[in-house]
Amino acid sequence: MEHDMVVWGEIANLLARDRETFSDPEHGLWKKRQYMDRWLPELQDGRPRRVLDIGAGTGSFCHVCQELGHEALAVLSGRKPEPGYMAACKYYGVSFIDFTWGSEPADLEDDSFDVVNSQGMMGDNDAEVWSFMLDDMLRVLKPGGILLLAANHETGTKHAGIVNDWTKNANVEQLEYHVRQTLWKWHKK
Repeated sequence: MEHDMVVWGEIANLLARDRETFSDPEHGLWKKRQYMDRWLPELQDGRPRRVLDIGAGTGSFCHVCQELGHEALAVLSGRKPEPGYMAACKYYGVSFIDFTWGSEPADLEDDSFDVVNSQGMMGDNDAEVWSFMLDDMLRVLKPGGILLLAANHETGTKHAGIVNDWTKNANVEQLEYHVRQTLWKWHKK
């Protein structure tokens, strides 16, 4: 009983933080569709793809991908499992794994995803961790796949040099870079 109270408390905390998504789920999903329209139009061409969303939070991006016929996997990255996020993924019917990316390689097959999306989960790690995480994201991305990385502005600006150096040495073609959104988009060669 006490465990149930803790879990419901975590869900309540999540709902308080992400009120917009859960008070009006259609609006929250609309925002994800808008993000997809702008940054990942490739996901709307009718061809089913495998999508990995790192730092997936509520799983709403994966839910939108599934609505479009894609197979999606959410990675709930964090120091400890977030019961509210797990409950939200279950609510949306989204498959998820809980994994702290950057501490070790992800237990995912090489070249297994058509799209890898990561919004705001890189954190304030050092250059070595950023490079490791980018390399591992690229490892699980299929040749010809899309890697999209969005960082919060302060962190992304601080680490832009790391990302630009990685871009020069990785087997990628940079498709877009937007300073204001601190967002990078690559195509794996």
